[in-house]
This record gives sequence, C-alpha cells and structure tokens, in this order.
Amino acid sequence: MNNTFEDITDKLGEPTWYDEHGFPRYCEFHPSRTANIYGYFCVLLRISCQYCGKEFEVSITMDGIDMMRLRGEDINWHYGDPPNHGCTGDSMNSEPREILECWQNTLAEWKRLPEKEGKIKGAEK
Repeated sequence: MNNTFEDITDKLGEPTWYDEHGFPRYCEFHPSRTANIYGYFCVLLRISCQYCGKEFEVSITMDGIDMMRLRGEDINWHYGDPPNHGCTGDSMNSEPREILECWQNTLAEWKRLPEKEGKIKGAEK
C-alpha cells in the first residue's frame, strides 16, 4: 500500500501522474522525471483500482538488467497497488489498462516508441 502524500495533494490538488512509488507528480510526464534514474525502458501507463475502478496515470521503468532477463518478450507491466486514494482497493493490485507513452533510453536521449503504445490485451475498459 502506498503512502497518501496528503500533505502534498491537499495543497496542490489532483496530480497529473504518479511515479513508481505512488508519489504524486505535477509536471508534464517525461521519462527523465521518473524515480528510477537508471531506467532503460519506461512507460506512462493508465491503470485502474481493482476495487472502485478509479483510473490513474503512473510511470514504470525497467533498467538494462530487467530488460536482459526478458529477452525481448512481451512485457507484463505490473504497477502493484494503485496510488492511495482512500479506498479498499489501496491494498489490492491495480489493473493495467493502456500504455499511454512508451520510451527507450538510447544513452544519448530518450526515444519514444509509439508502436508499443495502446490498450493492453485483456483490459476490459
């Protein structure tokens, strides 16, 4: 279960997106602003709370070691518990819905991969 971060959200309102730790972010999304500075692959993912269905935009990154283990297979993007929103679902796994943005770090810059974006197979919404 993620922290509420209500000391921040009470002052600034609903965040634009959340990082891997459920931390609210208010800037425009870019992979260079995620929590994992060693990220090699990054997505902005639309997820929903398993209990109430509330949707969130969240980031997930993988480093080079994670990517080598996957050997190019389709990635099962798993965020875990949704950002804390005062719901029973705060302690349940979230459900991935759509890859909104997909990025790869070329070591010189982040390159967007729009061909990897879109609804996730099996997502009901």
